[in-house]
Amino acid sequence: MRYFSGNYLNRVDAKGRVSIPAPFRGALETMTDGHIGLRLRDQTIAAYTSKFIDEVMRRLEELPSDSPERHLLAHKYLGSIQQIRPDGEGRIIVPRDMAQQAKIDREAIFVGLGDHFEIWQPEIYQTFSASIVTQTESLTLPSLRSKVER
Repeated sequence: MRYFSGNYLNRVDAKGRVSIPAPFRGALETMTDGHIGLRLRDQTIAAYTSKFIDEVMRRLEELPSDSPERHLLAHKYLGSIQQIRPDGEGRIIVPRDMAQQAKIDREAIFVGLGDHFEIWQPEIYQTFSASIVTQTESLTLPSLRSKVER
């Protein structure tokens, strides 16, 4: 698999470890050097591959090295990422401060979003997921719109 899709509920153990879902581990093998970048975003933890982080670096390097924009964007995209590596059993330890802010305690739901995935507290994700139905009623992907409207 070359992308992340679906959602999976996993338990968080007493040491704060949680297993990355097997389908996500398969995608990670093709999309990363083994490291994952975690970044707190709103009520969730976004998990990025090294391939994604390399792309961010490439785009930052297009800006002049002394530009204020590059400095601010580097803080936004790189300064807030904590790099981790899954253990031999495919588990990660979610940094305690991130877990607390995202309210992740005993369970976590992994949600695949193509080039990255998110880790949510299950009840918060249920609320968010329910709101997606209303928010996306009139939205379609541009390439699908023409096929749907035919």
